[in-house]
Amino acid sequence: MNLNIRLVGSEEMEQVLDIQRQAIQNLCSKDYNPHQVDAIVRSQHKWRGTYERIYVAEKDQALVGFIAVSPCKTNIAGLYVHPDHTRQGIATQLLQYFERLAIENKRHRIWVTSSLTAVALYQSQGYVGVGKTKINALGISIPCLFMEKYTSVPPPQYPLGIPLAVLWVAVLLVGIILLLLR
Repeated sequence: MNLNIRLVGSEEMEQVLDIQRQAIQNLCSKDYNPHQVDAIVRSQHKWRGTYERIYVAEKDQALVGFIAVSPCKTNIAGLYVHPDHTRQGIATQLLQYFERLAIENKRHRIWVTSSLTAVALYQSQGYVGVGKTKINALGISIPCLFMEKYTSVPPPQYPLGIPLAVLWVAVLLVGIILLLLR
């Protein structure tokens, strides 16, 4: 399927919010009760587009999905496809687009707090569950799964899993302390 993926225009935010609302209401009801679904819709509707970049997928000049990402390009804040366009590879193409951006920005790992509904999608694209978590949506607890994917070989880790830069700072500080104690 030929999609055009691009940054959202400010005049398209209502369409983005409508895609999100319909996706949550129609697709998440098998994993969440009606109170949880309503809380997810209302809470995400309030902040969508704030402190994130949104890339939309266009098919035949109509918006059919979007991916929202953190400004640092390491965290997926949301991925939604309109219910009329699911199972067509749109979410996969949006994920692959974002992963290319992450690689271009030398990001070694991508994180997402996945809804229970989206876990299978992320797993099919190589994401691994790291642990169960919850989000609080308007005072209602929403079970989720924290997931990650390496975009390349993980950065080197050293004794105790500490990155080299941290070890150098620690060695430097110990050296300074030893000099001061003399």
